[in-house]
Amino acid sequence: MITPEGSPPVEVDVDNKFPSGRVSVAKVVDGTAADQVAKSEFTLHVKCSRSLTAGGSEKIFDKKVKLKSGQSKAFKKALPIGAKCWATEPKDGGATRTQIDNDSKANAVVITEAASAIDVIATNSFNDAELIVEKQVNGGNPDTVGPFTFAVECTLAKTKVLLPGKDRQFRLAANEHRVIAVPKGSTCEVRETDNGGASRVVISDSDSSSKQGSSDGIVTVNKKETVIVTNDFTAGPGGGSGGNTPANTGSQYVMGITWAALLLLGVGVGLIRYRGRKSWWDAPIQL
Repeated sequence: MITPEGSPPVEVDVDNKFPSGRVSVAKVVDGTAADQVAKSEFTLHVKCSRSLTAGGSEKIFDKKVKLKSGQSKAFKKALPIGAKCWATEPKDGGATRTQIDNDSKANAVVITEAASAIDVIATNSFNDAELIVEKQVNGGNPDTVGPFTFAVECTLAKTKVLLPGKDRQFRLAANEHRVIAVPKGSTCEVRETDNGGASRVVISDSDSSSKQGSSDGIVTVNKKETVIVTNDFTAGPGGGSGGNTPANTGSQYVMGITWAALLLLGVGVGLIRYRGRKSWWDAPIQL
Protein backbone atom coordinates (compact mmCIF):
# COMPACT_ATOMS: atom_id res chain seq x y z
CA MET A 1 0.00 0.00 0.00
CA ILE A 2 1.33 3.43 -1.00
CA THR A 3 0.18 6.53 0.93
CA PRO A 4 0.55 10.22 -0.10
CA GLU A 5 3.50 12.08 1.28
CA GLY A 6 2.75 13.52 4.68
CA SER A 7 -0.07 11.13 5.37
CA PRO A 8 -0.14 9.32 8.75
CA PRO A 9 1.30 5.79 8.77
CA VAL A 10 -1.05 2.92 8.05
CA GLU A 11 -0.91 -0.27 10.12
CA VAL A 12 -1.45 -3.51 8.26
CA ASP A 13 -1.98 -6.84 10.01
CA VAL A 14 -0.82 -9.84 8.02
CA ASP A 15 -2.01 -13.26 9.13
CA ASN A 16 -0.23 -16.06 7.38
CA LYS A 17 -2.05 -19.33 7.90
CA PHE A 18 -0.07 -22.50 7.44
CA PRO A 19 -1.74 -25.87 7.42
CA SER A 20 -0.57 -28.18 10.20
CA GLY A 21 -1.17 -31.64 11.56
CA ARG A 22 -0.92 -33.70 14.72
CA VAL A 23 0.44 -37.09 15.73
CA SER A 24 -1.01 -39.73 18.00
CA VAL A 25 0.31 -43.08 19.24
CA ALA A 26 -1.64 -46.25 20.09
CA LYS A 27 -0.86 -49.49 21.92
CA VAL A 28 -2.20 -52.88 20.76
CA VAL A 29 -1.60 -56.15 22.64
CA ASP A 30 -2.33 -59.55 21.14
CA GLY A 31 -1.26 -63.19 21.38
CA THR A 32 -2.42 -66.23 23.35
CA ALA A 33 -1.32 -64.68 26.66
CA ALA A 34 -2.65 -61.15 26.02
CA ASP A 35 -5.28 -61.31 28.80
CA GLN A 36 -2.62 -62.11 31.39
CA VAL A 37 -0.71 -58.86 30.75
CA ALA A 38 -3.69 -56.49 30.79
CA LYS A 39 -2.09 -54.47 33.60
CA SER A 40 1.31 -54.18 31.93
CA GLU A 41 2.49 -50.68 31.04
CA PHE A 42 4.51 -49.88 27.93
CA THR A 43 6.77 -46.87 27.29
CA LEU A 44 6.72 -45.33 23.82
CA HIS A 45 9.13 -42.63 22.63
CA VAL A 46 7.67 -40.43 19.87
CA LYS A 47 9.86 -38.14 17.73
CA CYS A 48 9.20 -35.81 14.80
CA SER A 49 11.49 -33.76 12.55
CA ARG A 50 11.21 -31.38 9.58
CA SER A 51 13.45 -30.63 6.67
CA LEU A 52 15.28 -27.27 6.53
CA THR A 53 15.46 -25.07 3.43
CA ALA A 54 19.21 -24.86 3.75
CA GLY A 55 19.47 -28.63 3.97
CA GLY A 56 19.39 -31.14 6.74
CA SER A 57 16.63 -31.45 9.34
CA GLU A 58 15.76 -30.43 12.85
CA LYS A 59 13.91 -32.19 15.67
CA ILE A 60 10.60 -30.52 16.42
CA PHE A 61 8.91 -33.06 18.72
CA ASP A 62 10.25 -35.46 21.35
CA LYS A 63 7.93 -37.03 23.93
CA LYS A 64 7.67 -40.24 25.99
CA VAL A 65 4.34 -41.69 26.99
CA LYS A 66 3.23 -44.75 29.00
CA LEU A 67 0.29 -46.76 27.70
CA LYS A 68 -1.55 -49.94 28.63
CA SER A 69 -3.25 -52.36 26.28
CA GLY A 70 -5.90 -50.62 24.16
CA GLN A 71 -4.89 -47.08 25.16
CA SER A 72 -3.82 -44.22 22.87
CA LYS A 73 -2.46 -40.69 23.22
CA ALA A 74 -3.16 -37.77 20.86
CA PHE A 75 -0.61 -34.97 21.22
CA LYS A 76 -1.90 -31.39 20.99
CA LYS A 77 1.17 -29.77 19.46
CA ALA A 78 0.63 -28.54 15.89
CA LEU A 79 3.22 -29.91 13.50
CA PRO A 80 4.00 -28.47 10.05
CA ILE A 81 3.07 -30.17 6.81
CA GLY A 82 5.92 -32.37 5.74
CA ALA A 83 6.95 -33.28 9.28
CA LYS A 84 8.10 -36.88 9.73
CA CYS A 85 7.16 -38.84 12.87
CA TRP A 86 8.13 -42.23 14.27
CA ALA A 87 8.20 -44.10 17.58
CA THR A 88 10.36 -46.58 19.46
CA GLU A 89 9.54 -48.69 22.51
CA PRO A 90 12.29 -48.70 25.19
CA LYS A 91 10.15 -50.88 27.50
CA ASP A 92 8.07 -53.54 25.80
CA GLY A 93 6.73 -55.26 28.94
CA GLY A 94 8.53 -58.52 28.15
CA ALA A 95 6.68 -59.06 24.88
CA THR A 96 7.48 -62.10 22.75
CA ARG A 97 7.43 -59.86 19.67
CA THR A 98 7.05 -56.09 19.04
CA GLN A 99 5.92 -54.52 15.77
CA ILE A 100 5.89 -50.73 15.15
CA ASP A 101 4.90 -49.66 11.64
CA ASN A 102 6.99 -46.48 11.82
CA ASP A 103 9.92 -47.23 14.13
CA SER A 104 12.69 -45.03 12.68
CA LYS A 105 13.30 -41.83 10.77
CA ALA A 106 13.92 -43.89 7.64
CA ASN A 107 10.34 -45.23 7.59
CA ALA A 108 8.61 -42.35 9.38
CA VAL A 109 5.00 -41.40 8.67
CA VAL A 110 4.66 -37.96 7.00
CA ILE A 111 2.09 -35.27 7.77
CA THR A 112 0.37 -34.03 4.62
CA GLU A 113 -2.60 -31.77 3.92
CA ALA A 114 -4.57 -34.84 2.95
CA ALA A 115 -3.46 -36.76 6.05
CA SER A 116 -2.89 -34.20 8.76
CA ALA A 117 -3.74 -36.54 11.66
CA ILE A 118 -1.27 -39.39 11.69
CA ASP A 119 -1.10 -42.46 13.92
CA VAL A 120 1.86 -44.53 15.03
CA ILE A 121 0.73 -47.98 16.21
CA ALA A 122 2.86 -50.26 18.39
CA THR A 123 1.75 -53.89 18.66
CA ASN A 124 3.08 -56.24 21.34
CA SER A 125 2.48 -59.98 21.07
CA PHE A 126 2.61 -62.34 24.06
CA ASN A 127 2.77 -66.10 23.55
CA ASP A 128 2.14 -68.92 26.02
CA ALA A 129 4.64 -71.16 27.77
CA GLU A 130 3.94 -74.11 30.12
CA LEU A 131 4.50 -74.35 33.86
CA ILE A 132 3.97 -77.88 35.20
CA VAL A 133 3.44 -78.52 38.92
CA GLU A 134 3.77 -82.16 39.96
CA LYS A 135 2.94 -83.84 43.31
CA GLN A 136 4.77 -86.90 44.60
CA VAL A 137 4.57 -88.74 47.93
CA ASN A 138 7.26 -90.88 49.56
CA GLY A 139 5.89 -93.32 52.14
CA GLY A 140 2.32 -93.30 53.37
CA ASN A 141 -0.67 -94.49 51.44
CA PRO A 142 -1.49 -92.28 48.43
CA ASP A 143 -5.17 -92.99 49.05
CA THR A 144 -5.11 -91.61 52.60
CA VAL A 145 -2.65 -88.68 52.49
CA GLY A 146 -3.49 -85.39 50.77
CA PRO A 147 -4.70 -83.73 48.69
CA PHE A 148 -2.17 -80.90 49.05
CA THR A 149 -2.74 -77.16 48.49
CA PHE A 150 -0.54 -75.07 46.18
CA ALA A 151 -0.20 -71.36 45.34
CA VAL A 152 1.47 -69.92 42.22
CA GLU A 153 2.59 -66.34 41.51
CA CYS A 154 4.21 -65.07 38.29
CA THR A 155 5.72 -61.77 37.12
CA LEU A 156 6.84 -60.52 33.73
CA ALA A 157 9.05 -57.43 33.39
CA LYS A 158 8.40 -56.69 37.10
CA THR A 159 4.62 -56.68 36.55
CA LYS A 160 2.30 -59.26 38.11
CA VAL A 161 0.87 -61.77 35.65
CA LEU A 162 -2.92 -62.11 35.85
CA LEU A 163 -3.34 -65.85 36.34
CA PRO A 164 -6.86 -67.33 36.42
CA GLY A 165 -8.08 -68.17 39.93
CA LYS A 166 -7.96 -71.90 39.21
CA ASP A 167 -4.23 -71.59 38.50
CA ARG A 168 -3.36 -69.23 41.35
CA GLN A 169 -4.45 -71.75 43.99
CA PHE A 170 -5.30 -75.42 43.56
CA ARG A 171 -5.01 -78.87 45.13
CA LEU A 172 -3.17 -81.97 43.95
CA ALA A 173 -3.32 -85.54 45.19
CA ALA A 174 -0.33 -87.88 45.11
CA ASN A 175 0.99 -88.46 41.57
CA GLU A 176 -1.19 -85.71 40.08
CA HIS A 177 0.08 -82.71 38.12
CA ARG A 178 -1.25 -79.43 36.75
CA VAL A 179 -0.28 -77.63 33.53
CA ILE A 180 -0.50 -73.81 33.74
CA ALA A 181 -0.29 -71.49 30.72
CA VAL A 182 1.82 -68.38 31.47
CA PRO A 183 3.29 -65.65 29.23
CA LYS A 184 6.63 -66.68 27.75
CA GLY A 185 9.48 -65.30 29.86
CA SER A 186 7.49 -65.17 33.11
CA THR A 187 9.22 -65.87 36.40
CA CYS A 188 6.99 -68.05 38.59
CA GLU A 189 7.17 -69.25 42.19
CA VAL A 190 5.36 -72.41 43.31
CA ARG A 191 4.58 -72.85 47.02
CA GLU A 192 2.88 -75.69 48.90
CA THR A 193 0.69 -74.01 51.50
CA ASP A 194 -0.55 -77.24 53.15
CA ASN A 195 1.82 -80.23 53.26
CA GLY A 196 -0.64 -82.65 54.86
CA GLY A 197 1.53 -83.21 57.94
CA ALA A 198 4.57 -84.52 56.05
CA SER A 199 7.77 -84.96 58.05
CA ARG A 200 9.80 -83.47 55.18
CA VAL A 201 9.12 -81.62 51.91
CA VAL A 202 11.57 -81.66 49.01
CA ILE A 203 11.26 -79.27 46.03
CA SER A 204 12.96 -79.99 42.73
CA ASP A 205 12.57 -77.68 39.73
CA SER A 206 13.99 -77.61 36.22
CA ASP A 207 15.54 -74.12 36.44
CA SER A 208 18.80 -73.72 38.37
CA SER A 209 19.31 -70.05 37.46
CA SER A 210 17.59 -68.65 40.59
CA LYS A 211 19.49 -67.78 43.78
CA GLN A 212 18.77 -71.11 45.47
CA GLY A 213 19.18 -73.16 42.32
CA SER A 214 16.78 -75.97 41.51
CA SER A 215 15.36 -76.42 45.02
CA ASP A 216 13.36 -73.22 45.57
CA GLY A 217 10.37 -73.71 43.25
CA ILE A 218 11.26 -70.54 41.27
CA VAL A 219 11.50 -70.92 37.48
CA THR A 220 11.67 -68.65 34.44
CA VAL A 221 9.33 -70.17 31.88
CA ASN A 222 10.49 -69.71 28.29
CA LYS A 223 9.06 -72.91 26.85
CA LYS A 224 8.30 -75.56 29.48
CA GLU A 225 9.44 -75.76 33.11
CA THR A 226 8.53 -78.25 35.85
CA VAL A 227 8.34 -78.00 39.64
CA ILE A 228 8.11 -81.31 41.54
CA VAL A 229 7.10 -81.24 45.21
CA THR A 230 7.69 -84.48 47.16
CA ASN A 231 6.23 -85.00 50.64
CA ASP A 232 7.96 -87.57 52.85
CA PHE A 233 5.86 -89.58 55.31
CA THR A 234 8.32 -92.41 56.07
CA ALA A 235 9.25 -90.92 59.47
CA GLY A 236 5.64 -90.38 60.51
CA PRO A 237 3.63 -87.15 60.48
CA GLY A 238 5.60 -83.99 61.06
CA GLY A 239 2.95 -82.30 63.14
CA GLY A 240 1.42 -80.48 60.19
CA SER A 241 -2.21 -79.58 59.73
CA GLY A 242 -3.08 -82.67 57.70
CA GLY A 243 -2.99 -85.19 60.52
CA ASN A 244 -2.71 -88.09 58.06
CA THR A 245 -1.30 -91.38 59.36
CA PRO A 246 1.51 -92.89 57.27
CA ALA A 247 1.41 -96.53 56.22
CA ASN A 248 3.25 -99.13 58.39
CA THR A 249 6.79 -99.87 57.27
CA GLY A 250 8.70 -103.20 57.43
CA SER A 251 10.64 -102.08 60.52
CA GLN A 252 7.36 -101.46 62.36
CA TYR A 253 6.19 -105.04 61.65
CA VAL A 254 9.51 -106.49 62.85
CA MET A 255 9.25 -104.49 66.06
CA GLY A 256 5.72 -105.78 66.69
CA ILE A 257 6.73 -109.41 66.16
CA THR A 258 9.72 -109.01 68.51
CA TRP A 259 7.53 -107.67 71.33
CA ALA A 260 5.01 -110.51 70.84
CA ALA A 261 7.77 -113.15 71.07
CA LEU A 262 9.14 -111.63 74.27
CA LEU A 263 5.66 -111.61 75.80
CA LEU A 264 5.08 -115.29 75.02
CA LEU A 265 8.49 -116.22 76.42
CA GLY A 266 7.71 -114.40 79.66
CA VAL A 267 4.40 -116.22 80.05
CA GLY A 268 6.07 -119.60 79.52
CA VAL A 269 8.74 -119.00 82.17
CA GLY A 270 6.08 -117.91 84.65
CA LEU A 271 4.05 -121.11 84.15
CA ILE A 272 7.09 -123.33 84.69
CA ARG A 273 7.91 -121.58 87.93
CA TYR A 274 4.31 -121.82 89.11
CA ARG A 275 4.08 -125.53 88.44
CA GLY A 276 7.32 -126.12 90.30
CA ARG A 277 5.99 -124.39 93.36
CA LYS A 278 2.70 -126.34 93.23
CA SER A 279 4.35 -129.82 93.14
CA TRP A 280 6.42 -128.91 96.19
CA TRP A 281 3.38 -127.77 98.14
CA ASP A 282 1.35 -130.96 97.38
CA ALA A 283 4.16 -133.38 98.42
CA PRO A 284 3.48 -135.40 101.68
CA ILE A 285 5.28 -134.29 104.80
CA GLN A 286 7.80 -136.80 106.07
CA LEU A 287 7.76 -137.18 109.89
